[in-house]
Amino acid sequence: MHQMNSQFLSRFPILSILTLFLFLQFPISLTNPDPDEASYSSCNTTYSCGSIAGVGYPFRGYQEPEFCGYPGFVLNCGSKNFTTLDINNITFRVLEINPSAQTMNIAREDVIEATCPQRLVNTTLDNSLFEYSSGYMNLTFLYGCPAPIMLIPGIDSVTTCNVTGYTGVYIVPGTMGGLGCDVSVTVPVSNLVGTINSAALEGAVEGGFGVKWKMDTSECSGCTGSGGRCGYSPLSYKTTCYCPNQPNVSVPKTSGSDYEQYTSCSQPFQCSNIPNLGYPFWGGNRPAYCGHQNFELDCQSQAPQITISSIPYRVLSIDNPKHTLTVARAEFWNNPCPSPTHLHVNATLDTAHFDYSNDSQDMTIYYGCTVFPGVTLPNLFSCITDGITTASYFVITGAGEMPDFAGCSGSVVVHVNQAVAQGLMSALPSINITEVLDSGFGLRWDADDTICSGCVQSGGVCGSGSGYAFACLCRDQAYPVACDSTPGGSGMCSSNLILTC
Repeated sequence: MHQMNSQFLSRFPILSILTLFLFLQFPISLTNPDPDEASYSSCNTTYSCGSIAGVGYPFRGYQEPEFCGYPGFVLNCGSKNFTTLDINNITFRVLEINPSAQTMNIAREDVIEATCPQRLVNTTLDNSLFEYSSGYMNLTFLYGCPAPIMLIPGIDSVTTCNVTGYTGVYIVPGTMGGLGCDVSVTVPVSNLVGTINSAALEGAVEGGFGVKWKMDTSECSGCTGSGGRCGYSPLSYKTTCYCPNQPNVSVPKTSGSDYEQYTSCSQPFQCSNIPNLGYPFWGGNRPAYCGHQNFELDCQSQAPQITISSIPYRVLSIDNPKHTLTVARAEFWNNPCPSPTHLHVNATLDTAHFDYSNDSQDMTIYYGCTVFPGVTLPNLFSCITDGITTASYFVITGAGEMPDFAGCSGSVVVHVNQAVAQGLMSALPSINITEVLDSGFGLRWDADDTICSGCVQSGGVCGSGSGYAFACLCRDQAYPVACDSTPGGSGMCSSNLILTC
């Protein structure tokens, strides 16, 4: 047998040399499972529960690993075989899912069970993930209303609903608040035609309303078409492709150690309660080439600080998957009366990389004002400058006009959180201006995120090169987009490596 093998190899020396070369250059691991293959096996099933069947990415089941679905798309199968989904801390029953149209029909779980909301909060969507489909309307449920409320045209009593603490519940089409009622709650439904009676109301709330998810899942078609399974990468915060039976092929290095920039940028930025930040952020232990030039962080007073268009901001939180961060102007932190040098500096935004989130609102603060006799300022507060107490007041955009006093020495426009600002106007003095300023406001960022996803999937670390252009930092060197010689960088599954002789 040994003699036959020797004769075979002697007759085909080129084949034997080629075989040896391939094994030396691309050693195949038979002992360590490929992480892609393990992820593929964990996510290789679709979600089914009751009337909802065969649903895949971006959704995942509640018991599946997090990397099987996109954040915010977790489905839970209840004891009655109803599927539920939580959006903005509200539980919705999922009535139908149409993956090809990227739409689903949902209804508030607490409303289905009791005809009217049991949780007295307005229905909202995560605007970064979902939007309302066409053909819906709001119903407003009113609680704790004065007796004459029924005299207002269009308002009906909901006799089939009981809510602890309230003797009567009323309903009106559209979005309406006030009217002397204690609480108002809006609930979307499909468009209603005709009178809102008990039967029509029950049918409307049980029928739910349509929503469309915004994320583009078209790239999944290439992944699934190549035999893969779409999932979510916790490294790139993007959709990725998990593949079956992928060979674990080692990547040759140009030196005995990893590329220095790859090693440096593999370390995350750490600062107080905001840990593990990677690209596009840099600063501290992360050199400038580890991030985008406009995203430098400086750890100040146990909190990261970022400078945008020459204005310093205290970073309160960062949501990497959604590419959002909450910031507050640093010079106003815990101090509504900053030094006079900051009083006239209105913040501007680097619109090429940042955009205000939907929950941001303008607040104008007037300083050094003269309060004339007989004039009352409801939003008045005091500032002390050089030992002198002066009057100041603020105006929330859209909350009513305030008198324009020529006696004010200066003003500044700052962004604040919309919900907290509205609470300030309705709950004075339980909420003060310092709390509003310190609550910050939301920003969305954009910094080559799509390219970065491909780089991470190829085994690299995102960074920047000469001229601050994007660079994929790999174990051997830097590349413009993705690491060379690394399988899986295309977002599709490659063919298995098969050696025959």
